[in-house]
Amino acid sequence: MESVEPGRVMTRPMCNDDDGMLISQVVDSVMCIDKKAFGILLSYYAHGSSKRAIASYYHATAKPRKMCGRGGEGWRKPSLATCRNEIDDILKASLFVLYQPMQNAFKMRKRVEKVKHVAVKSLDMQLAI
Repeated sequence: MESVEPGRVMTRPMCNDDDGMLISQVVDSVMCIDKKAFGILLSYYAHGSSKRAIASYYHATAKPRKMCGRGGEGWRKPSLATCRNEIDDILKASLFVLYQPMQNAFKMRKRVEKVKHVAVKSLDMQLAI
């Protein structure tokens, strides 16, 4: 794509297709437990939304819940600051949960260059038979 649009400056780092598929598989396998955390993670990293934008949407769609306050315990809609804190906590927890499986996946995968010469040898052996 860079040859088509040479003046374009990349603002976010990009990965190749193999890395993207590996990341997608790890995230799908780990984050299937919590759909809300998966949606927040997807919004933040894939769609490039800011934490503040995610928190404002989260605040707009939040339903009243049982909360403690100065006036005692009651059903209240959470404030924007509470939503921002919850989004930060969810993102930190998601990254903590994803870190080790992601490390293991990148260490255990076989590189294309390492596999390529094995595939050529096995093809030569099959043709020789």
